[in-house]
Amino acid sequence: MAVTGYKFDAWTPVFPGTVTATATYTANFVKDNAQWFAVTFAAGTNGSLTGTTSYTNILTGTAWSTAVTTVPTPVAATGYKFDAWTPVFPVRSPRQPPIRLIL
Repeated sequence: MAVTGYKFDAWTPVFPGTVTATATYTANFVKDNAQWFAVTFAAGTNGSLTGTTSYTNILTGTAWSTAVTTVPTPVAATGYKFDAWTPVFPVRSPRQPPIRLIL
């Protein structure tokens, strides 16, 4: 059975048509991309971000605080102020579009 985030791929060597000797077969597993995500922070109009804006290779169900170790700092353009992150930060890693900054 594969560990979380991976799936069975194939046996090596390939099974023969008949058994003619003692053999060892290895189960090979590969990353299941359907269970891994990225979190990207993007600034809306009238502002920018400083700091880390992208986190990759996050396994589904990972706690937000483990997946995203720091949130980028919003920097509002002159005459604007930071309002909110959209959507609101989840408790666990998302299966949703990137987080956007609203200024």
